[in-house]
Amino acid sequence: AIIEPCQVRPGDDSVSAIQTLDVANTNPSTYALLSNVYITGRSFQEHPIFGTGFGSYKITHDRFAGQVPGMETFIGGLAYNSGDQEANSLFLRTTTELGLVGILGIVFLLIRYRPAKEEPYTTIGYAVLVYIGTKLFREGSYFSAEMYFFIWAYVFSSVRYRRRAHPQLTSTAS
Repeated sequence: AIIEPCQVRPGDDSVSAIQTLDVANTNPSTYALLSNVYITGRSFQEHPIFGTGFGSYKITHDRFAGQVPGMETFIGGLAYNSGDQEANSLFLRTTTELGLVGILGIVFLLIRYRPAKEEPYTTIGYAVLVYIGTKLFREGSYFSAEMYFFIWAYVFSSVRYRRRAHPQLTSTAS
């Protein structure tokens, strides 16, 4: 059967899907995001503390994707499997695979190595924080090539500030 395109005004489908908790009349991007939110929520209910384990999002997706309200519209299409490996969001993937432990780890990293209070460290720290925020909400890969560069830039900009601000904490060997 041929599926007719949905007759929803642009921009209204995301709000409508959130209000009705049904993704039937949404665009593929909204479907991908909201279906992965649903899958993560279901997984988190069952495994809140430690999650389901590294690399298990595909299994979790396959288990719960058929239960997403309105997903019948997307079966067999590209959007149906969109994010089945990585949830299209590092926050959702971490929540599913690592549970509260993973989320608390991310929060610890962001707070412990928060941007320094003096230039240029503050600029570097906040610039990388924008990247991390974008990564958390719209890309789910743990191991993209640039991620290591940005995480280390975030950590080192904070560490350098702390060493300059507190020279007694630096080792004499440096």
